[in-house]
Amino acid sequence: MAQLYKILPARDSVSTVHGTDFCRESKYGWFCIAICSLWFFLTINPLHLLILDLGSGYYNYKRFVQIVLIGIATLLVFFREYRVGVSKTLNLRGLVLPWLTSCFFIFGSAVFSDNKYHSILEGLHWLMLPSVFFVGIYIAKAGLTQRLLGIYLLVHGMVVFKGLLDLGFEVFVSESLRAGMIFSSFGNIRFFNQVQVFIIPLLLIFASRTKFYSLAYLFLFANFLLAFASGARGLLLSIIVTGLLSFVFLKPWRRQILYGLIVCAFAYMAYFLILEWLGNVGHIFRTSTSGRLAIWWELLSKLSTLNIFFGNGVGAYTFRDFVYFFGHPHNSILQFLYEWGAIATLSAVAAILWVCWTSYQQLKGDGDSTKKDIQAALLYALCAASFYSLFSGVFVMPAPQVLFFLFMGLLLGGANLEGHKVLRVNQSVSVAVRFLCAICLIVFVDLAGKYLVQQAGQQEQVRGPRFWGNGAPLILSDY
Repeated sequence: MAQLYKILPARDSVSTVHGTDFCRESKYGWFCIAICSLWFFLTINPLHLLILDLGSGYYNYKRFVQIVLIGIATLLVFFREYRVGVSKTLNLRGLVLPWLTSCFFIFGSAVFSDNKYHSILEGLHWLMLPSVFFVGIYIAKAGLTQRLLGIYLLVHGMVVFKGLLDLGFEVFVSESLRAGMIFSSFGNIRFFNQVQVFIIPLLLIFASRTKFYSLAYLFLFANFLLAFASGARGLLLSIIVTGLLSFVFLKPWRRQILYGLIVCAFAYMAYFLILEWLGNVGHIFRTSTSGRLAIWWELLSKLSTLNIFFGNGVGAYTFRDFVYFFGHPHNSILQFLYEWGAIATLSAVAAILWVCWTSYQQLKGDGDSTKKDIQAALLYALCAASFYSLFSGVFVMPAPQVLFFLFMGLLLGGANLEGHKVLRVNQSVSVAVRFLCAICLIVFVDLAGKYLVQQAGQQEQVRGPRFWGNGAPLILSDY
C-alpha cells in the first residue's frame, strides 16, 4: 500500500494564473496540502481513533474537524500571497455572480424562518464552506494537485484494507454479512459510501492510467465489493450512470471506464458467491425505497409560491413538523428548494455547472496528459457526487461537503481561464471582504459552539444528523 503514494510523484507541469507564472514553491501551497491531508486523515479515521468525544459517536467529532479546517482556510485570506493566488480565479463573472445571488436569497430566507438563529448558523456554514474551494484553487495553481490526491488515495486505501478485514471476519468467523459491522469508525455505513463516490473516479480514470494500474484496479475491485456488501444502491447507481455518461463524453478515457465497469461486474460476482456461501442469495439488494418516495412527496406538498423567491430558512427541514422527519430529506434539490428557495438553488446549480462545463471544454484540447487525467477524474467525481446527492446526504454530512468544495476548487484551479470576463475589485472592497470574513467566522464559531452545548443536553430530541449529530434545532433562549 505504501507504493500507492508513488502514483503521484510530481507536481503539475503547468501552473499559471491567467497567464502569470505562479509561485510553485509557495509555502502556503504546502500548508494547504498539510491541513487538507490532516483533515482527511482525521475524518475517515483509518486507525479507528476518537481523539475528542463530542457525543453522537464520530459524527460531532467529524463536524468539529471540518469547522477547524474552515476556520484555518478562512484565515488564509489575510495573507497577501494566498489572496493573489486565488483572487483572479474568484473574480470570474460566471462564478461570482451566481454565488452572490445564491447567498443573498439564502440569508433572505432567514427572514421567513421559524428559527432565525438556526438559519443564520447554517447559512453562515454555507457561506464559509467556499473557503475550502479557495484552498483547492490555490493547491491546483501551485501545481500540487497530484500530491494531495496521492495522499487521499493512500489514506483511503488504508480504510478499504481495514474494511476488507472486517468483511472477512464477518463472513468467515461470524458467518453473516452485517454492513453495520464494517467501517465502525464511520458510525453509519452511508458516511463511508459518501466518501467512496469521490475516490472511485480517481482510481478508475486517473490512477488506472499510471504504471501502478494493477494496484489501482485491485483497490477499485475492493471498493466495489464493499459497496455491494453495504447495500449502497445509490452509490453504485451514481457511479454507473455517470460512468456511462463519461463513456459518451470523455472519449480519451473510454477504455478505463469500460475496464472499471468490468471490475464492478467481477465485484458483483464475488459478492454473489459470498451470499451463496452464506445461504442468503435471495437478498442481494433491498427492493424498497427506504421511505424516500414518501419523504419527497410530503416535502413537495409543503412547497409554496414563496419558495420561488425565498425558502423557509436553511435547516428548516429539521425544525418544521413532518410525518417523516429526519435530519435531511435525502434529496439535495428538494432540500434546497424548501430551505433556500428556487432562485438560490438555481444560482448554486448554475455556478457548479459553469465550473464543470468550463473544465470539460478544456479536456477536448491538447495539454499535459497527466493533468488531463486528473481533471477528467475530478469532473467524473463531482458529477457522480451530485447525482448521489439526489438519494443521500452528500451536501449535509461533513466529509462529502468538504470533498465537494475541495474537488471543485482543484478542478477550476487546474483549468486555463484566460479570456474569461472578470470583475474588477479595488483595495477598499478587498479590505471589506476580509473584515466580513472575520466577523462571519467569529459569529459562526460562537453559534456552532452554543449549538453543540445545547444538543448535549437534548439527547431525547434526536431527529437524525444534520449540523450536529442529533439534529435538534438551535434555540438561543437559554443564553
